[in-house]
Amino acid sequence: MQHLEVAFCDLKSYRDGQATSSTSYHSGHTTKRSSPNSSRDKDYLKKAGINNEKTLAEVRRIMAEAENIETETVRKRTENQHRQLALLAKKLRLVIQAQAYAETGSIDGLMAVLQDLEAA
Repeated sequence: MQHLEVAFCDLKSYRDGQATSSTSYHSGHTTKRSSPNSSRDKDYLKKAGINNEKTLAEVRRIMAEAENIETETVRKRTENQHRQLALLAKKLRLVIQAQAYAETGSIDGLMAVLQDLEAA
């Protein structure tokens, strides 16, 4: 994701004509090179704007997709936490009724909880 953000910033700088340096990623290492003196960078800037716009659109699409995945992950994590809390409440209710049964000997409350849990 960090590489996409750097690529996005580099593309935006190229599009806006504000590029002063470019970062190249190769085998996990970063290197800086000066763009005003580099013929490759000048050639890149001379290319038709449509290629740059396509690349920029692709980067934006990928970033939006990543954001959607992150949002979905947060939603699912929240749902799982709610389920875990509901399960904990059921367990606590069962323990409380089991303790009441042990203290009073009345099975009515415990049976009611067991029937409620079975229905749920």
